[in-house]
Amino acid sequence: MLFTTYEDEHFTLIIKFLILYLDFPDQIASLLSEGKTVLYLWGHEHRLSFYEKQTIEPVINSGKKLTFYGRCIGNSGFPTLATELPVKARETKLLFYDDRLFNVEGDHAWTDMALGFNGFVTMKFVRPKQSGDTSLYLTYKSLSLNENGHLTDENPTILVNEEWSVDSNGNVILNKIEPINQEITQSLHIALSGQQSPSNVSTCCTIS
Repeated sequence: MLFTTYEDEHFTLIIKFLILYLDFPDQIASLLSEGKTVLYLWGHEHRLSFYEKQTIEPVINSGKKLTFYGRCIGNSGFPTLATELPVKARETKLLFYDDRLFNVEGDHAWTDMALGFNGFVTMKFVRPKQSGDTSLYLTYKSLSLNENGHLTDENPTILVNEEWSVDSNGNVILNKIEPINQEITQSLHIALSGQQSPSNVSTCCTIS
């Protein structure tokens, strides 16, 4: 099962690599049978990010847990300022994120500021022959810089490919995640002096 929402913090589970404890997860969980796993895509101005499968405990209403794979797919046109990765990013089970930077040239408000790349995702649905076969292909892309150093949607940069399936109980399964662009940052969280700190390599899952 796939959930998508538009750019609004009230409908986002994770933002700026931090978990939001809003009632929206409860609302989703209340619509699902107990134990269902979903793929949740949300759009926001922040950087493209991928999260491991995780479960959020109920906060107020349904009493049901929400198990999901989270993807922030959208930096859709509003410049996202580059910031350091928070120490608490481990709590979100951050797996990948787009840490590339570009500088805006010209005489306007964003000049000389380090900004993240804007991006989007394309989806291809196919009919599986049997349960567990891939039924959804996701390709994550970002806008490219033209010869003048400006963002353009011509010849977008492919960042990550994913393949998804659904089991006989309707649970989403991640079959494959394949980073295409070598500049995509993987996240490894190492305990330092009792704290968890993010690094740039991940060993949390099978990656093609």
